[in-house]
Amino acid sequence: VLRTCLGGDVLSLREALIPLDRGRGPEPAWFDIDYVPAPGDDGRPIGALASVTEVTGRVNARRQSHEDEARLRALADNLPGALVYQLE
Repeated sequence: VLRTCLGGDVLSLREALIPLDRGRGPEPAWFDIDYVPAPGDDGRPIGALASVTEVTGRVNARRQSHEDEARLRALADNLPGALVYQLE
């Protein structure tokens, strides 16, 4: 990360899994992390700054949506007779 930022580039990690202890012991948590170069007095990068956003809710909602869609498809595929459905 530091080498990338010292080279002047931005590094983004999407949905990085980092265990988080919320008082009940470690549990999965998902984060978007952006690292950007930190400029020195002369404008050249001297380090990295990080912006961290927890996206656990978004990840869990998407997973739940995929699971719900799979259950609906399985139900529709096993119903007798003709059934037309479209999931998007």
